[in-house]
Parts: sequence; structure tokens; C-alpha cells
Amino acid sequence: MLRALKDSNLPKFLTDDIVLFSGIISDLFPGVDLPEANYGSLMEMMNKQTLAMGLQCVPTFMQKAIQLYDVTVLRHGLMTVGPTGGGKTCCKNMLAETLTQLKKDNGEFYEVRQLIMNPKSITMGQLYGSFDEATHEWADGILCRLFREAVYDNVERQNWVVFDGPVDALWIESMNTVLDENKKLCLVSGEIITMTSWMRMIFEVEDLSVASPATVSRVGIIYLEPSTSVGTKAMVTSWLQTLPPDVEPYRDQLQKLFDDIFEDALDFHRRNLKEYVKTVEPNLWKSVLNLFDGFLKEYIPREGETTELARVEVLNQTLEPIFMFSMLWGIGGACDYPSKKKYDEFLKSKKSLPAKGLLFDYAYDTEACKWRGWMETIPAVAVDPKLSFSDLVVSTPDSVAYSFIIEHIGTQLKHVLCVGPTGTGKTLTVKQKLMKGMDPAIYTPIFLMFSAQTGANQTQDILDGKMDKRRKGVYGPPAGKRFVIFVDDLNMPKREVYFAQPPIEILRQWMDHGGWYDRKSAQSQTRMNQIVDVFFIGAMGPPGGGRQPVTNRFLRHFMHIAFPEMSDVSMKLIFGKIFTAHLDAYFPPTMKALVDPICDASITVYNKCLEELLPTPAKSHYTFNLRDLAKIFQGVMMADAKKIGEEPLIVM
Repeated sequence: MLRALKDSNLPKFLTDDIVLFSGIISDLFPGVDLPEANYGSLMEMMNKQTLAMGLQCVPTFMQKAIQLYDVTVLRHGLMTVGPTGGGKTCCKNMLAETLTQLKKDNGEFYEVRQLIMNPKSITMGQLYGSFDEATHEWADGILCRLFREAVYDNVERQNWVVFDGPVDALWIESMNTVLDENKKLCLVSGEIITMTSWMRMIFEVEDLSVASPATVSRVGIIYLEPSTSVGTKAMVTSWLQTLPPDVEPYRDQLQKLFDDIFEDALDFHRRNLKEYVKTVEPNLWKSVLNLFDGFLKEYIPREGETTELARVEVLNQTLEPIFMFSMLWGIGGACDYPSKKKYDEFLKSKKSLPAKGLLFDYAYDTEACKWRGWMETIPAVAVDPKLSFSDLVVSTPDSVAYSFIIEHIGTQLKHVLCVGPTGTGKTLTVKQKLMKGMDPAIYTPIFLMFSAQTGANQTQDILDGKMDKRRKGVYGPPAGKRFVIFVDDLNMPKREVYFAQPPIEILRQWMDHGGWYDRKSAQSQTRMNQIVDVFFIGAMGPPGGGRQPVTNRFLRHFMHIAFPEMSDVSMKLIFGKIFTAHLDAYFPPTMKALVDPICDASITVYNKCLEELLPTPAKSHYTFNLRDLAKIFQGVMMADAKKIGEEPLIVM
């Protein structure tokens, strides 16, 4: 009885509640100790498969995998629940691989096949099937086809039908007859499909806040937490195992750097820093490691090539600065300006770094082995006064830094998210980088703009229309090219009744599982089309005012770059350069002395408006951003030089 109580309740408890539960159990069964269950070959193979997947055998993770196995034996419906980055998908995949391998090697257990879908990335009709309104013909949904394929599978293996998406009452209530003792899927067409004993329904969700008690009571639940199931140490150890051979000798040095700073930096971030969009801790780990990987690209072995010995030896000098740069942008890059100043002070207290200004003002040059200002990394570009005002682009240290990070991460086919208030140059910076800063022979940009009415089907159809067929079931850009998909206003799609956003879910399905289902071809609806050689760049403002919060299960795939409000120095640099070029071209030289006073006065008025003309319910349109300041200079530059020849007139 004690084992039954523990096995049925422990998997669903949070770490803090396990202590409380253990206390209650010890009061009910004083002096009773359960013998350790022996899982023999299953545990041995699980350890092997975990290491083969590049993961670490964290005790809690292994325990959760055993609990998952136990629940699959006891129940035909189960849910893995927990915050993003807790190892839900890895735990399930590792267990499936373990059972399959044991069947092949020893004839024990059984083979496992997974049939995966995101129920919120399609409409209800496409999920369960629907009648055509014009012809009244019945069209099967994706779930019907997957379910039927699992039922009529002739091979002796378990079929796991995996629902990797939010659980809400809109679609899950139709699954209640499947999850209870009936084990029947009842369709609107009148067809009833009965589950076999070889089938399991598995749901992967972040939380159950909008699931009905009727559903939750029918399934077994396994709860996984990132801090206990994964942890910083395991993530870093896994990453260190992937180092290129030339960097391998420096593994201990890297491990020491992580041990010295990483945990402290994450703790400082949790307690003191603010972000425009909240990140989860696994997202920060990954961002730091991805930034570091970008610097190690030149050391990755290529066929017929070897790394120069001098470049390998220079690592002794560059490893620590590269690590600090990765820590700087990986953890602090998503923060607002006051938080960046705090984080800058924290890092400077840990290591010897450039003291002048903020660390965010510097890039690390791996060739010269020194820190340089961002403006030193690009050639000086003169402003062309003949261009229209909207086409003028002036580089600032911030915009150069953002462009570098976008390319640095994107060339690894990793995703970047630009976050910040309206008018801070997110769209302009990304478009400028994609159109003029990336190699057009390799990278082809695709521009999408989300609105409140954007749907999942519309998003999928736009992207499918751009893809070429590589081979059966595999799509992507033309061979040798890569698509950069820029999604502007990423958080604009309207949320459903229970908060899901289908356009976001269809993109997350690709990021998690590599593709989506072809809705138009009846034959291929049980096979997911793979999409390759693609990466995403997103831009969004903080939630509020029509912009929605987005699920962390989607945001954790991105490295976040915050675009804070511009400093007065940056604004003066931009508008001063534009105004100077215009006066040089069309006005007498004496007018040039007016540039600084006009810039200072305009910025002062703009800042005063921000401070004192605040929006109220009666004046809700009192919102000011950089576009309003730009209009001042655009208006002044429309003045006719022939009519204005003296200083007082231009000031008027």
C-alpha cells in the first residue's frame, strides 16, 4: 500500500511539496522503509541513451523517466507538466529510445513509435474532422488519421499519440471518452474508433490552469522542473562535451570560468534585473552558450582544412574575454537600460574589464585580442542628403551591436528576438541587416507581419508558398541557400478564449519538431513535412496595448535582444548627422553652427513631453516616441533654402 501511495502521488508533486508529502507518509507508516525498486536493464539502457543524446544523468531527471515509464504501464492517458526547459520532451524521447533499443538488443519490453502534433496549430475541424459546407462530404482531421493509423498498426509496438500544445476546454473535452475506461474516440460523423492496448495518449503542457477537472482526473501526471530536472551544471557539462577538438584542451579553463561566475550572474539577474519580456532561466543558459559557439565556428573541423596553429594558440588569451562577452549579452542583453548599468557593474567587480563607459559599448576583437568600441568595427559612412528622410540610416554603437548579435546567432541557424518599446528601431535595424548586411548568395529574407487577425493556416500557407521541395517530405529554400524569416509584431495575434495563439503554436511546432502537417494533401496528413535551413528573427513590443503575452514554450527558442529607449547622446548623434549633411548640401556654411542648439532644444522638448504630458483616460493619445522627434527634423529639412538665408528665420 505504501508503494502504491508513493508511485501514484510523487510524480505530480513540486520539489517543495515532496518534503511535506514524505513527512505525512512517515507519520502514517512509522518505521516502514520501502526497498529500492530494481529496474535492472531498463535503468542501464536509460543511462546509455541519456549520454548518447548528449544529456547528463541528473538523478531527478532519471527518476522522472522511471515515473513516466510506470505511468505508461498503469494508464493509457498521461500528461508531462512543468515550466519550459524542464526536460519534458527529452525525458519522453529518451524513454522511447530506451524501450525501442531494449527490444532490438534483448527482446525485452517493446518498440515505441511517436505520432506528434500540436492541437492548437490547426482549427477544430482540421483536428477532429468536419463536414464540407458545400458538398457535405466528411473530411478526416489530423488526429483521426493519426489515431486510426495507431489502431490499425500491425506491428507489436506501442504507439504514443503525443499532443504537444496547450490543453484547454475547447478541444480536450472531446477526448474525455478516450481518456476514461471507454477508450473510444467519437467523431461528429458518427464513427467511433476504439483504442488498442498498445496505444498511449501523452500530453505535453506548461500548466493546467485552463484544463477542466474532468480531464485532469482521467490522466496520470508527471511534473518536471528546470532547476531540479536539468540545472545549470548539467547544461554546461553537456555543452563542454560538444567543444571542437582544437578547443578541447581548454575545457578545464572553461569549466572554471563557468563555476566562478555563471551561477552568481544568474542569481544577480533573478534578484536585481528587469526585462521587457520575462525570460526563463534555461533560455539564458542557452543564449550564453550560443554566443560562445559563434566565436568557436572557425575551430570546427571541415573536410580538407585545418585550423592555423596560431589561431589555436591565441585561444589562451581570448577565451576569458569571449566568455565575458557571451555572459554580458547572453544574460544582460534582454534587460532595460538601468538594469544593463547594474549588470555592467556586477561583471566589472568579477573580472578585469574596460572601465570607461559600459561594457555594452565594446566588442571583443578576436583577431587583435582587444576590446574595441562598436563604431571602430565598421567603416565610417557619410549621410546622403539626396535620399528621402525615411530612407536615411545612421549607425549608432547600439545599432552596430544589435546587428552583430543578429548575424552572430543567425549564422548558426539559431533564432533572435528583438524586444523593446515602439520607435526604438527594431524593424529598421533588422531590415537593414537582412537587406544589406548578410551575404545574398546564402541568405534570403522573408518578411512577415502579424496582426490581431493573423491565423495559423494563413501563416503556414505563406511560408509553404516560399519553400522548394528538396525530397519526399522535406522542404526548404533552394539548395545551398538559407531562409531568414523576419516576423514583425510577433505578439499581435489575438488570444483565444483560453489564451492560446495559433500562429505562435504553428511556429513553435516547427521549432520543437522540425515541421508541420500538409493540410491539403489527404495522403500525407499522417506524415509531418520537415522544413530545413530556416531561422527566425522576431520583433515585438512589451505586452500591453493590443500586444499579447506569448507562451514561454515559444520564447525560449530565441535569444532576446532588448532595444531600450535611445539615450540623449544617441539621439543627438543620429539627428545631428542627418541635419549636418542637409545643411552642408543646401544652406550657407554659417548655418552649420545651429546644428547643436537645434538638436539640444528638440531633445529637451521631447523629454519634457515624455515627463509631463502623460496619457490620461481623456487624453489617451498622449504617447510620444522617437518618431515624433524625427518629425521635427523632417519638418525643418523641408524648409526652402532660397527663402531662409539667415539664422533667425530657421529658428522661427
